[in-house]
Amino acid sequence: MTDDVLLSVVITVLMSRDVQDPVGDVLTDGALLSVVIMVLMSGDVPDNIGDVLTDGVLLSVVIMVLMSIDVLDNIGDLLTNGVLLSVVIMVLMYVDVLDTVGDVLTDGVLLSEVIVVLMYGDVLDHVGEVFTDGVLLLAVIMVLMYGDVLDTVGDVMTDNVLLSVVIMVLMSGNVLDTVGDVLTDGELLSIVIMVLMT
Repeated sequence: MTDDVLLSVVITVLMSRDVQDPVGDVLTDGALLSVVIMVLMSGDVPDNIGDVLTDGVLLSVVIMVLMSIDVLDNIGDLLTNGVLLSVVIMVLMYVDVLDTVGDVLTDGVLLSEVIVVLMYGDVLDHVGEVFTDGVLLLAVIMVLMYGDVLDTVGDVMTDNVLLSVVIMVLMSGNVLDTVGDVLTDGELLSIVIMVLMT
């Protein structure tokens, strides 16, 4: 797994539209997603597949799988224990990814998926540590800072879903302490105010 062979094969297969249809069962039962996540969980892999991460291919695959409602239902356990969310956040932390997958970010797809995952109550409980150390909040803010994203996901912002999530995260005292720098520089406050102004 660490030599990129498995991941390369998985991605190569996924890139074929014809394959995507016949392997629908694999996608819906969470098997393929499990493999992708398992590979990502290896510290050596993120380093060795830097090129894959930066060109947005891996991120696109993860998002594509998430877009299947059946997948969300069938891999509930993965969603609830925060593994999938952790992977998404880890990918977002790569600056190069943010630059190279601009189209994905600007159309609000990634942001929408993050919000969808957050809406699962069990996820909020099981990934408490992620919330408290400010990693998730930083990722959300970082995505929001892209002007194009703010424009294209207007509907999501206006229906208060995003705002509710941000406020819910802020309600944790630990978050307020650990992301103090972000809060004090007014970036988060500006975003909240901008949403409220709608």
